[in-house]
Amino acid sequence: MALLVLGAALVMTGGYIGDRAALSTGLRLDLFGETAAATAQQTEADTYRIHYTHPDGAIFARSGFTRLGFQRLDDREGPITIRYHRDQPSVFQPQGLSYAPAGAAVGLFLIGMACVLVAHHRLRRMRTAARRLQTTKPS
Repeated sequence: MALLVLGAALVMTGGYIGDRAALSTGLRLDLFGETAAATAQQTEADTYRIHYTHPDGAIFARSGFTRLGFQRLDDREGPITIRYHRDQPSVFQPQGLSYAPAGAAVGLFLIGMACVLVAHHRLRRMRTAARRLQTTKPS
């Protein structure tokens, strides 16, 4: 029973990570988005403002990024690579931003589901053994 509860908790934690990291949008951008060169500026201790110029000449910028994915800045400002939505170029993120949270969410989900399936299998075996005991008891 504890394995079942642990599995359910791991599955829910994976889902929570996916929701908090906005993986439905972020992973889609990382996998299918367009690539562009951008500039990141560190504005506060762990916050970045990112801007890039779209191929049509429009400039898009957003603040509030707390991570740059696997990319690093040597100074408080520098070049990074971003991924943006082809039809909505204002929707963008640093390239690779969703990979670590996606890996964690998928890993927790798979381990949690394995725990649930093992627990289910054990409970079925216990129920089958209990039924056999009931049918073999002398009356």
